[in-house]
Amino acid sequence: MLHKVRWIRGKTCEQLLQQYVTYVKSKYGSGVVVVFDGYGSMPSTKDHEHRQRQSRLSKVAPAVSLDAMKQMFFDQQQFMANNHNKVEFIARLIVALNSAGLQMHQSSGDADTDIVAVALHCASSGSVTVFADDTDILCLLLYHTSEPLSDIFFWSEGEKVKTIDKCINIKSLHGKIGYNMCQQILVLHALGGCDTTSAIFGHGKGTLFMRLGRNDRLRNHVETLQNAAVTHTDFMCFNIIK
Repeated sequence: MLHKVRWIRGKTCEQLLQQYVTYVKSKYGSGVVVVFDGYGSMPSTKDHEHRQRQSRLSKVAPAVSLDAMKQMFFDQQQFMANNHNKVEFIARLIVALNSAGLQMHQSSGDADTDIVAVALHCASSGSVTVFADDTDILCLLLYHTSEPLSDIFFWSEGEKVKTIDKCINIKSLHGKIGYNMCQQILVLHALGGCDTTSAIFGHGKGTLFMRLGRNDRLRNHVETLQNAAVTHTDFMCFNIIK
């Protein structure tokens, strides 16, 4: 959301914040819940992505102290590439969105699990749409969805003008994939590459999915990997059998 609203140079910080409030309300309505990543001083799964964004810029804006009437002449991307600036701006944006009657959450780090937790909570009382472009969130929704919940839709917006948005009914996709495969999709996603793991060379997610679906022994190994109580010995046995 931080990058969807285009800044007009020379606007005050307060005016830019109101741009975001108007954008959220006009696009998503008043019943929206916004979940932000957290940007602490400790290493996080987003550090690599942040470094990639910075490497694509000619320069990064200096750290600035924000106040409501401060005019913003910085390039938006360069301003956001400075972690100090992003943290300060998000803190003010949360206050502005809260004042407009919108629900806000900020995670301590990566927001994926919190986004899914909020979606599941909302789905306990009615259908909900999750607007995100992260495959991690899609996999978590498939893993955690259950029959008593209302419909959850995963809406991924096209990055370019000509790219078509995708809307996925989680329950429908869950039914097509099957319960057993959905219960093992987190390991499959990790082996195929995600925010915290690299993909196995030469094995895409589709190949892994097909192999896992045909091989009972592999599924048993996946259950071992997903077991929070697994011992070192259990994992070593899995490694030897593999």
